[in-house]
Amino acid sequence: GATYTNGSSEGIASYHDMLPVQYESDDAKALVLLIDCSGSMSSEDRLTIAKKGAIKCLDVLSDKDYVSIISFSDSVKIHQPMTSIKNKSTIINAINSITLGGGTRLGAGLRQAQEQVYNSKCEYKNVITLTDGQPSESDSELERIVNNMAKDNIICSFINISSEDGVKILTRLSNLGNGTYYFCRTASGLIDVMLTSVSGEIGNTEINQSAQIQYRSSDDPVLTNVKTLPDLQ
Repeated sequence: GATYTNGSSEGIASYHDMLPVQYESDDAKALVLLIDCSGSMSSEDRLTIAKKGAIKCLDVLSDKDYVSIISFSDSVKIHQPMTSIKNKSTIINAINSITLGGGTRLGAGLRQAQEQVYNSKCEYKNVITLTDGQPSESDSELERIVNNMAKDNIICSFINISSEDGVKILTRLSNLGNGTYYFCRTASGLIDVMLTSVSGEIGNTEINQSAQIQYRSSDDPVLTNVKTLPDLQ
């Protein structure tokens, strides 16, 4: 679904409040997929599933969007610098090149993600981090990094793969980064969660769901002299 108005963005915002419809901008978006490849990602074949999910996520992006692929463990590796989604085969090869490492240096990964997206000319800048472990860095250091990213208008969201120890800090970082926190209880559901996160953050999505819609009866005084309304398409 989408909205159409001849008025200002305030009109679109009003529709957001009333209807199960999202307005999607035509502006290009930049996305960094920051993927944990620490040793624990071998459990339940999490890394393999994460890579499959990342590849599927490419399908929900538009031709105007840009993607970077970064992994982190004891070290950080930029598998794909920021590039147009039109180079999909190159991006897929970059995703498939990710291999298992050691620790969970989330902070170092976030810094590299910030560098990748900072100079992008895209109006919307997003980093979605996928991890299954407690980060190596202190909470205060991670919070400082994400705060700096938020100041650069970079939205930071986090997918937690069944790490109870990581719930508190990852939830906190999502809030500081103006993003969304997702908890995936098992690796088997990881692909669906990744698709939901990318679609919800920057994808051009069609929403199919039941929803209550408020409406006014024809004799309501609020509609006095109202003859037409903008189309809903």
